[in-house]
Amino acid sequence: MQQYLIEIEMQMIVDSDLEIDELAENVYARCAELAYSEEHLLDLSVIPSPLPPALDSEPLDLGNLPAEQA
Repeated sequence: MQQYLIEIEMQMIVDSDLEIDELAENVYARCAELAYSEEHLLDLSVIPSPLPPALDSEPLDLGNLPAEQA
């Protein structure tokens, strides 16, 4: 079996009622599930940054923006 080093860069907007620490832990856990084992997970950090509220108090809808794919 061939092993590969996979490097992923990602930023996403998450709508959540969780506290910022809980949100970071939740996203970390979901990402960590992708690794075969803890030994295979070389580096992972989750840094949530609160966004200012939308002017019209509606959540941002970025659904029409194209995703960049490699």
